[in-house]
Amino acid sequence: KALALIGPISDLAIEKDRMGAAFGRKLERVRKYSKSNDPDWPMPRALSPVMLGARRYISLHDPKSREDVFPYHNSAAQWSALKKVRVPLAIVIGQRDQHMGKWSATQLVEVFRKNATATRRFTGIVVPRSNHSFTKTYKEVAKELANWILNN
Repeated sequence: KALALIGPISDLAIEKDRMGAAFGRKLERVRKYSKSNDPDWPMPRALSPVMLGARRYISLHDPKSREDVFPYHNSAAQWSALKKVRVPLAIVIGQRDQHMGKWSATQLVEVFRKNATATRRFTGIVVPRSNHSFTKTYKEVAKELANWILNN
């Protein structure tokens, strides 16, 4: 048994980085909107440039959400889910992942390494020239994962 996390990125970190100081105000506007509108219906473009309902937006972006399982944006985070992983663990991140925000792929690998305290073996894989979807680098990803599986 082993676990590979492919492109483990935090939606909350992305949105906080994208919105900057306006992030908290936007989250409050979305909460207010969800109370007076159908929270599952797509929000107006002024609130979300992507097709998301308010409930889903809050689930992805609320710092208290259970969905924020990769809280690298929060230095005080507990990483409770990752700290329970005992099997060999691989983190695979594209070097040019467009959703990393201010972090580099190497920095993210190191944050995961630091917080994967219970795993028997940690492997960080940064795929050169690759984006979040690993477009045009599928063969490299497959080769890296195959090697990792064979060695675990």
